[in-house]
Amino acid sequence: CLSPMASRSIQRIQKAGKEMESLVEGFLLLAREDDYGHNEHPYWVSEEVSEEIEKARMLLRDKDVALNLEIESDFQLEVPHYVLATVVGNLIRNACHYTDRGHIDISINTGKLVVRDTGIGMSAQQLERVFDLFYRGETTNAGGKGIGMSLVKRFCDRFGWRIDLASTPDQGTVATVLIPEASYSELT
Repeated sequence: CLSPMASRSIQRIQKAGKEMESLVEGFLLLAREDDYGHNEHPYWVSEEVSEEIEKARMLLRDKDVALNLEIESDFQLEVPHYVLATVVGNLIRNACHYTDRGHIDISINTGKLVVRDTGIGMSAQQLERVFDLFYRGETTNAGGKGIGMSLVKRFCDRFGWRIDLASTPDQGTVATVLIPEASYSELT
């Protein structure tokens, strides 16, 4: 019988293994030109977003930041789960890394996902480079390697989604992902 601490450690290791597997599948999907990568079964966007929010809460444990989800209208996607998880997870993790106080608001509306934070924001020069591979910005807040936003952009391009970023230094960033109607189905 394992102690509660050992059990939690094993769960974290298993979760990290699944996330790594998803990342590798994502790279393979991007490498294949002929495979569009639809799932056989559609899933609700709110479920995947909620899961990514729960993963990100740990990043905020020592910060005075509220993490909120608003579901105006839910919709389903047929792309692999890891595509949406990669896109939304990176946007939420970046918001967590760059926000020390205030709030991070995630909203879901049919065909649209928005991640808005009250973090440090970005300059126009940083915004121009944010999707460049290995670009990490000019601050020491981030713990990443500069791959996430490049991957987000590549997934969005691959599936015909549009990602827009708006940011103001010292006020925060708004990331909007627009998913064309042909890619989703609404609640019926």
